[in-house]
Amino acid sequence: MEEINNIQEFYSARKCGEKNWEQLQRNTYKYTDCGMWIQKLTERVVDYESPHIEEFNDAPTHERTTGVVVGSIVEGADCECTPIELRFPFTMDDFSKACNSVEEEAQGIWNEWNDDPFEQPVNRI
Repeated sequence: MEEINNIQEFYSARKCGEKNWEQLQRNTYKYTDCGMWIQKLTERVVDYESPHIEEFNDAPTHERTTGVVVGSIVEGADCECTPIELRFPFTMDDFSKACNSVEEEAQGIWNEWNDDPFEQPVNRI
C-alpha cells in the first residue's frame, strides 16, 4: 500500500476529487454514518536560519502539517469518540482503520445512551 507523506498526497489517495481541506472536511463529515470530523495535526516550526532575523527571538515561524486526526461528537449522547491521530507517513488502509474505529465507537456510544433496556416493544394489532 502506498504511503501518504503530506496533505496533497492524501487528497489524491482518497480519490474523492477533493482539491482543498474544506472539501475534505465536508466529505468526511457528510459521508460517514457518525458525522466524523477531521483536523490537521500541525507543529510550529522556527526558521532560525532565516536571513531576515536580527535577533534569535525574532526568528520567523510557520505551521507544518504532520498528519491528521479523526473523531466524532455523538449526537444524542453527552460525549465524543476518542480521537485517533495519524502522522505522516500513513496509508489509506491506516486511515480506513481509524475511520472504522471511530464509527464503531460512535455506534456503541449511541446505543449505550439511546437504547432503553426496559423499553417493551409495542404490539400493534
